Amino acid sequence: MALVLERAALVPARLLIALHRTGMTADEMAEQYELPLEEVAAALASAPEPLQVEDLDWLEDDAHRYELWDGELWRMSPTKKRHGLGTTRIVAPLLRFLEAHPIGTPYFAEVGFRVGPRRLLCPDVAYVSNERDAPVEDDEFFPYAPDLAVEVLSPDNTRPRVRRKARAYLANGARLVWAIDTRRKNVTVFRSLGEPEILAGDVELSGEDVLPGFALRVADLF
Repeated sequence: MALVLERAALVPARLLIALHRTGMTADEMAEQYELPLEEVAAALASAPEPLQVEDLDWLEDDAHRYELWDGELWRMSPTKKRHGLGTTRIVAPLLRFLEAHPIGTPYFAEVGFRVGPRRLLCPDVAYVSNERDAPVEDDEFFPYAPDLAVEVLSPDNTRPRVRRKARAYLANGARLVWAIDTRRKNVTVFRSLGEPEILAGDVELSGEDVLPGFALRVADLF
């Protein structure tokens, strides 16, 4: 019983409130976090506070992926076939390229990158150069955005949300962002300078100075 009460005192009430706002019930939280139901109810009755990135260390594995935006918890639903294919078709050539040119490391889906004091994003695909990757401990979130962030549009990951994410990535260390739209069969390229560029068909998606030598015909993604 003492261990349960100790855990109840440690799990931030603001995290339970945020999870409740995403749709998790009090009963589900009590079971997931091994907390007395009355402790969960008391937490939900308290005044809400913005989440901190550190609060996400308490998240338990479930069927969802979570991101943090200005203290608000975003819950991402399990992806469907369209989204999975969109991710796979960029992952495969990226892996082949990095095997031949080991200049950095690719990360997928659930790896968290800090893009502000109360923001933690998990791009569908990310690339971090060896120089930037080396200082980060294995059990830490990345303290900055990846060199390249790839977002695949979905019902959760809408075009306006992706635009906001792209700006945050670029403001916190990213040099390139690709937004893949599997329905329209195009890729929007965001850079730190200039307006976004939409590519489609036989046009090549280039790694530019982030992945020198990487190029892929946009049509091959679909």
